Amino acid sequence: MSFHKLFHTSDEPSHITHNPFQVDYFEGAGEQFVQMKYAGPDTFEQMAFLRAYHVVLNPCTSGFTQMAGDVGGWGKIGEKGGGETVEDCAQCADMCMSEEECGSYECSPTDLKCNLNSETAPTNTEGFKDYLFCSKDPNKAVRVMLPGWEGKYFKIAADVTNVPDMRGREAEFHSTTLDLNFDREEFQKMAVGFPEDHFAARWMGEMQVTESGMYQFYLSSDDGSRLIVDDEIVIENDNVHGMENTLEGTVELDAGYHEVTVDYFEQGGEQGISLKYSGPDTNSAKVSLRAYHQPPNPCASDYKHMTGDVTGWGMIDGKGGGEAVQDCAECAEMCSSAKACASYECSRTELRCNLNTVDKPSSSEDYEDYIFCAKDETKASIVMLPGFEGSFFKIGDYVTRCVACMHACMHAWVCVLNACMCVCVCACVCVCVVCQN
Repeated sequence: MSFHKLFHTSDEPSHITHNPFQVDYFEGAGEQFVQMKYAGPDTFEQMAFLRAYHVVLNPCTSGFTQMAGDVGGWGKIGEKGGGETVEDCAQCADMCMSEEECGSYECSPTDLKCNLNSETAPTNTEGFKDYLFCSKDPNKAVRVMLPGWEGKYFKIAADVTNVPDMRGREAEFHSTTLDLNFDREEFQKMAVGFPEDHFAARWMGEMQVTESGMYQFYLSSDDGSRLIVDDEIVIENDNVHGMENTLEGTVELDAGYHEVTVDYFEQGGEQGISLKYSGPDTNSAKVSLRAYHQPPNPCASDYKHMTGDVTGWGMIDGKGGGEAVQDCAECAEMCSSAKACASYECSRTELRCNLNTVDKPSSSEDYEDYIFCAKDETKASIVMLPGFEGSFFKIGDYVTRCVACMHACMHAWVCVLNACMCVCVCACVCVCVVCQN
């Protein structure tokens, strides 16, 4: 069981901070108990139960921003809304998203009733019952997609005979490729020092579907590979084998972008991989699957990248105005520290910085290699609710060796029993370490 919280401290009323805090605990058998207290300036040095706060997520769906308040009446656009019954509030959001005139929706998660409004902001300052007011986010960044798969390559041990788990591993090489059609010669062109054998790869991208329907995928590889579409394994072509082993998989896809991942490993000898597909978009012809990827945001956190430029050398409070900086992160910090600053422009080659009071470019084209970064005012503010967030887990028999030690430790600071060392943190909580035999 693991409890997470943000620990609230205040040295003085005007200075309040939230500190991440976590308590881990396990129960072996028999009696069970856990208690947490604290003391400090906030408690006048007196022991008190520790009460926590946790972050509440945005209850509106993607593309909408929650706002406090309400629009009077039962909002309706066309034949949709007006207190219409829905399965969940996500359905209400979909109804609003499908209507160009819809600027917001209101939904009760208990009554499951839906209103659609042309207004983007509430007309009343107080909400109605438990209805959520969710406004369409006009500032939501437009997705920019670049052609190509993003590839990561890893060295692996010589005895690996299956596609390894590459999550969280640091890649040895990176590349972008239009399609997946490699043989030994193509792999060796990847980079200087690329291994001849004993490597794994993960390619990630998004395929664009223009016509909904059933799509067939064809994957051949030497050695093993795997195809995942929208988190679902479509083809499992694992183990050591040659390219003659081609497997097929079918999945129904709606129009739009779909996440695609291909995992692959090469043990030794011949090597290669080929991925093709067919479906409504290809007139049933079998063609190479070309993917797209999103470029990384060149702006700092809490800023969004926009195309264009503000004429002149922007300056605020003596900062900016083409001022030389060590890097564009310094320019972002200068903007964040100036209350009037709504955007910054920075050249990554000349390392010069402009600060602007406007949050949108005044011209539609970039100036040289300057990037325009606007403060993202739509970023959700942290809303804190009282209470620990608890996660509970079943545990295996491997912890039973610590149980006897744990009970012996309830009234002692340190004990050693049954090859188990138990260190007590307080009267009722201890940390057990199973010793090697």
